[in-house]
Amino acid sequence: MALKQIEDKKYESELLSAGYDKDKIKKFAFAFEGKELLIKEG
Repeated sequence: MALKQIEDKKYESELLSAGYDKDKIKKFAFAFEGKELLIKEG
């Protein structure tokens, strides 16, 4: 769900307009449950 939000909100467009290369932008989703952590790259 978090990665979908990143795409839907077009967060990377601000970075692209600031001159960052698309291939250097990384997208991560973080989920916490108690002391457990899940990180997913998208």
